[in-house]
Amino acid sequence: MRTIKVYSDEYYNSGTTLASLGLQDPRWKTHSDDESEFANLKQNDQNAHTPGWEPDTFRYILNSVGLDCDYTYNKTDTHSLRIIDIGSYHNWEILAIKASVFFNGLPFILYSSQEPCVEVASICNQVPNCYIMDMSYGIPLHERHIPFPSFFTRLINNFFNVNINYHTINIKHDFYKSFIFNNLKFRSDAIKTITQFFLTHCEGILDKGIVTYSRDKGHISSLAMTDKKWDEFRRGYKNTFHDRTKMDILKNYNGNVNIDIDSLLSEECFNNFLSRVNDITLNNWALNYQGDTPFNNRRRYHPIWVYNKSYFSMITESTSANGVVCFSEKSIYPIMMGHPFIIDSKQQGLFYRSLTDLGFELFDEILEYPEYPINDHDHEMSALINCVNNIQNFNVSGYKRNIESITKKSAHNRSNMLNTHSTLWKKLRKIMLENLEKYFDACSNYGK
Repeated sequence: MRTIKVYSDEYYNSGTTLASLGLQDPRWKTHSDDESEFANLKQNDQNAHTPGWEPDTFRYILNSVGLDCDYTYNKTDTHSLRIIDIGSYHNWEILAIKASVFFNGLPFILYSSQEPCVEVASICNQVPNCYIMDMSYGIPLHERHIPFPSFFTRLINNFFNVNINYHTINIKHDFYKSFIFNNLKFRSDAIKTITQFFLTHCEGILDKGIVTYSRDKGHISSLAMTDKKWDEFRRGYKNTFHDRTKMDILKNYNGNVNIDIDSLLSEECFNNFLSRVNDITLNNWALNYQGDTPFNNRRRYHPIWVYNKSYFSMITESTSANGVVCFSEKSIYPIMMGHPFIIDSKQQGLFYRSLTDLGFELFDEILEYPEYPINDHDHEMSALINCVNNIQNFNVSGYKRNIESITKKSAHNRSNMLNTHSTLWKKLRKIMLENLEKYFDACSNYGK
């Protein structure tokens, strides 16, 4: 493909800012994650840390898959790429309508490298010149849905996120490992809360893992949950535990984990859990390792001891939309570190199939990866049970017997993530080229 020409309303800024559409965009107020840096600035230098309207995100995505772009300031050029970086803005529909007016009916792309769009079909039907490129992976949900799993590119590009990675982790020396698994949940939502609630009512499971949970971090400052969050969690609870099919799966469980089913099915028990549950951070293990760095929205970091001291990662993926998978840093970070893993998601089987399609290998010598029907987008109860079975049934002797194969798969998954000629990057480049081809075909046919 020729050099891509991107319409830009800011110098070296690949895209149109939300401010150009009349919307406030506070996302990129500062490049710095350390507020203490401002104390070191002279009073008149407070703007020293303020960037332009927003970072050059889409160019970084293109560069990551081996494509280049240039800029044009002519938004009526039918052969240019008109793109709006929505980031985590909450209302895709409003942006689509405003962008359609801004671009005078010409084709444009509404894009986010970090969020799925849950209204793809309705927006595309309402705004006929809108293409949606969200972070999902899978079969497009509309002819103008051009999904791209951007978090793979985000986690190897420090312009997006500051990543602290390790050239190796402890795989072979199992005598260092004090825990069977880790399950790190940074900021709460309904899915993470339900996972924590479930693990709490499985006898002995929490004792086997490094498990974190943040009660409501990032949303409120007090210990009391907002009514909105409380209602969100309750809806998630009822959808998981009071759905007839999922309830039957739980009641018919016949594995060797002692699950307190009566408590899990009691809404009063869930409400009590919400009222009393506290933050559980890595500090709860009082390991006091030197060099641990705080995790935040821009800095993607897990202390190396989390991997060195556990046999595998239980990854709770809470991002989901419309039966397509959404890979976030939650799943990608442990995998790129080479750690064995299982995924806790209502689309568990689709996650596993998608990972293997992208060139990653599963650790089926030591973990059970179940088969699900193709349309397996509502299986959170089966996934939770599979996860606790994997924890309870984990065989350390089996791990030792398969250490050579585990080590090879660990190295393979790292290479698949980092080698730009790997299956992953070939597929990502192919997806992006096919997406852009659809868009530019519409540009060529505009007005005909």
